[in-house]
Amino acid sequence: MTDAAARELRWTPERVARLWDYYSGNRAYDAQYFSRHSGAYVLEAIERQLPLTGRHVVDFGCGPGFMLEHLLARGIRCSGLDFSPASVDAARARFGGHALFGGATALKGLPLPLPDDGIDVLLLVEVIEHILEDDFAPTLRELARVVRPGGHLVVTVPHAEDLEASKTLCPDCGAVFHRWQHQRSITAPALDAAMRATGLATLVCTPTMFGPASVLDPLRRLRRRLRGTPEPVPPHLLYIGRKAGAA
Repeated sequence: MTDAAARELRWTPERVARLWDYYSGNRAYDAQYFSRHSGAYVLEAIERQLPLTGRHVVDFGCGPGFMLEHLLARGIRCSGLDFSPASVDAARARFGGHALFGGATALKGLPLPLPDDGIDVLLLVEVIEHILEDDFAPTLRELARVVRPGGHLVVTVPHAEDLEASKTLCPDCGAVFHRWQHQRSITAPALDAAMRATGLATLVCTPTMFGPASVLDPLRRLRRRLRGTPEPVPPHLLYIGRKAGAA
């Protein structure tokens, strides 16, 4: 291993914001946002467990608004939060005139500038893998704080991701970094434990695959059983937690 390959980039809030300001400002990256290409399937999976119609959903880590777009298309009231000012500006520009859009807020750090017990459904789609280590547990506690009693926190995250497979090298400074700024690989037991530590009750915490079902899926499963081939590991986790209190 070379010296350059051994030197991991030290992420800071400023570097994180700089990266995501760049991604959100470069239209060539739009199609690579998870919420852009899979957001509709994520909402279908969530609504099989938790109907969202008639609720106000706050998208934490909304980026330029791709999940907000899916929510609005389904007639769901929603707002956005993000640490990237450029992303928030993009979301405001896209949906500022929509009757169901409650606005987007640029965050600067912890504690969150939000009152206790105020959010009906707080949605984090592929977000917690990005949170810096020192902020991870405090952020989860803050997220639980702002959900109303009887309200829900919904999380999707890559499942048991091989972080090394998505790392790249900056040819200028020699630092190695995950190109999507992922900080951790998460399993279902780890996610469940982290969320229970905030006081939330786990309703769902399961590996899953977001996407359209195929009529060939049963045949593929049968073929794997006949060949003794293990089932593929689902690439994502879906978590739904509920805050104690009156609905």
